Amino acid sequence: MRKLTFEQYMKEWLETLESPECPYQQTMGKLGSFNYGGFCCLGVINELFNFGCSEEDGVLENDKAALLHLNVRITTDERTVLFPHRIGELGMFRQDCLAFLNDDGVENTFTISSIPPHKRTGLTFPQIAQVVRYLGWDKE
Repeated sequence: MRKLTFEQYMKEWLETLESPECPYQQTMGKLGSFNYGGFCCLGVINELFNFGCSEEDGVLENDKAALLHLNVRITTDERTVLFPHRIGELGMFRQDCLAFLNDDGVENTFTISSIPPHKRTGLTFPQIAQVVRYLGWDKE
């Protein structure tokens, strides 16, 4: 496992997601691997930083998620932005939210203009990076 600061983890992960030369094919439902044929956005973290979580898992192990502050529950404001019509989503952790965005996308009221309205499929890696930056999850 690579030991970095929060800022270094976030910078490298988001730049990888945003890169046109991103070496990771996007997939859904599992962290994934090259053998599996692709990665979800959390699987990119697992591979990039050699976290060693199982490719079959849907989210990172809690101690690994903590390094990027992805084990934090989303706030009421964040839930309102991401899931305005889904009251039950308040208890989600950030990494659960990212897995959902990777696999299912966002509701039609999401405010980032480059994400088309009524998108019900998973967001692309660059769009996920945009959401992370928009919500300020890349800042300590």
